[in-house]
Amino acid sequence: MNATPLLSMRHVSRTFATRRSVLGRPRDVVQAVTDVSIDVQAGSTLGIVGESGSGKSTLGRLALRVIEADQGEISLLGQDLSSAFPPRPAGAATAAGADLPGSVLGAGSALDGRPQYR
Repeated sequence: MNATPLLSMRHVSRTFATRRSVLGRPRDVVQAVTDVSIDVQAGSTLGIVGESGSGKSTLGRLALRVIEADQGEISLLGQDLSSAFPPRPAGAATAAGADLPGSVLGAGSALDGRPQYR
């Protein structure tokens, strides 16, 4: 069965600057994800296993476009996500469910983020 995958990531890489020079240029970089390619078919489950610091969370954030890939392609049902949706502004995905409508979560939801005093 050669159906279009639900999620496809092709040659995705992401680096992070650990230190910057006085001029703001990266001095040291960490390769968080290097040349990863995966396909996830609809109805299937993908498990990612690895040591601490191996890039599991970074790969998930790349798939959700919480952060942008340095290179590679990420597509959903065959549509390239980089051209389909503009990147999120920095800090936009800091709160869980921040981009879901209030009617879905509602005040007092576990994902609301505001302290509950009773």
